[in-house]
Amino acid sequence: MIKQSVFAVFAFILCAATQAAAQASPVQTWSGYALGMSPDEVRAVPGVTWGVLHNSRALNEYWIDSTNTRTIAGNPYNAQVFFAGGKTLSDVIYAYDNPAATRAGCDKSYLALLQDMHKTFGAFGPSKAKMIDRLEPNETVKIEDRKAAFGSAYSHRTQQVALSAGAPVTLSYAALAVKPLESGEEINVEMIADEATKICGLTVHIRAALPARD
Repeated sequence: MIKQSVFAVFAFILCAATQAAAQASPVQTWSGYALGMSPDEVRAVPGVTWGVLHNSRALNEYWIDSTNTRTIAGNPYNAQVFFAGGKTLSDVIYAYDNPAATRAGCDKSYLALLQDMHKTFGAFGPSKAKMIDRLEPNETVKIEDRKAAFGSAYSHRTQQVALSAGAPVTLSYAALAVKPLESGEEINVEMIADEATKICGLTVHIRAALPARD
């Protein structure tokens, strides 16, 4: 009788754990966070420690910055989470800035990050529409789709300025790959680099999936 009771309890716990795992989205399994969580629920997830809740009344934004880093594809990423109305998690951002990066080094780090995300979430695709910025009259932008050897594709943008004499000078370059998930989230893997300062910024941005784009 005791053995049967113990077995029944074990079966109940196993069933509950299985159901909880089934309800967790790929994003929550990978990061521990689910869109809609409260600030207290976010703080309770192990692995990242958080600072205070900030808010900008002018922008109507609420966010918390991490006080430690998470290693992704070999680089240390700081985390930042945003809350709609200060109450429900709407965005999760992991960011890494590499000072004095070469262009080749920045591209290599981006592809390593994208490959890491590809292994977890499947193939990503390009999105040209999101990469169009307002330009000055003497600026031009080139946006092209590229495919990585591991199967994901991304959009790559080069922004240049035409000088009065000589060849155009590159101002910045960027890359973007997008993965909408059936669970309702969208993951953007982004790179933006400034040619003058040599700073290379990489981000993983998780948010609610947007309508389909090009």
